[in-house]
Amino acid sequence: MQSRATVANQFVHAVLAVSTLLGAQGDRIAAAAGIPAAALADRDGRLPVHLLIAAFDEIERATGDVTFGLHCAEIMRRSTGNVLALAITSSATFGEALLRLARYMRIIHDGAALDLIVAGAALRVRYRVAHADGPHRVAAQLTLAQLCLLGRERVGAQFRADGVFFRHVASPATGEYERLLQAPIAFEQPHDELLLRASLLAEPLRQADPALCRHLDRYLDRMLASAPGDPDLLARVRRAIGEDLRDGLPDIAAVARRLRTSARSLQRQLLAAGTTFQKQLDSVRHELALGYLEEGLALAEIAFLLGYTDPSNFHRAFKRWTGMTPAEARQRAGCGADVA
Repeated sequence: MQSRATVANQFVHAVLAVSTLLGAQGDRIAAAAGIPAAALADRDGRLPVHLLIAAFDEIERATGDVTFGLHCAEIMRRSTGNVLALAITSSATFGEALLRLARYMRIIHDGAALDLIVAGAALRVRYRVAHADGPHRVAAQLTLAQLCLLGRERVGAQFRADGVFFRHVASPATGEYERLLQAPIAFEQPHDELLLRASLLAEPLRQADPALCRHLDRYLDRMLASAPGDPDLLARVRRAIGEDLRDGLPDIAAVARRLRTSARSLQRQLLAAGTTFQKQLDSVRHELALGYLEEGLALAEIAFLLGYTDPSNFHRAFKRWTGMTPAEARQRAGCGADVA
């Protein structure tokens, strides 16, 4: 069954421009992939993702480059015209950059998602798509290489991936994987993902600009609202979670009642959007916690406002989200001394 997911035309243009730089004429690639010229001319439009996959295949045939995704990431990182890329690189920490990418990825590809999985000292950054066959080799190469390059260039020497895993079969060009990713590589794995140290989440990014990020987030929120799918679903769920937190810890049944649907239906809709209720609850708590810290609220008060009956549970959750304690985050942000 062909995926109904779409990709932004601007991203397709960027891929075709890279293909031209690497020796394959972008207009010929588009024609061979069956991309209508009239549809591609609308730079604010979107194309079915299967046409992008066809373009990836045509580029590989034309260039003979089985690591086109890696080279695409290497070239694209020098682009400054992408609002999402600018917001990501302006983030305060590596963790914030990943959260920002996960939140806004649907603007680029509405069938793709980024999961951040923290287990003890380890962090897995997993790229997945809603297609029945999973992500295309080029898309996985491109996404994971971009994350490695972001880490090395914006975090610095502290950044090192402990492993990069791909679903696709082993490539004859393993040297290029090693050169670009600078990490142990494994193929034919269950997921496309990076294995990192969770402590990297708290590492500050070079050239961070929080004020610019806040401005770009407002712009990206408007773009997200116009993306395909149910653009209001996550916003409505998150708003309901935030409102219910005032009266204690909300569950999916309470939020579903607020949204006039059943818990089972809401669960299905969230899964179709590539997320879960627990992920959204965690995300809302994380965002509110950061805001409350900036406002200078006492940590015990923040824990109460977020629905934690035991402040120590809030401290553990915050460290899982950011890699540091609330007090450390407040000190780093210069928000004043901790008030318990």
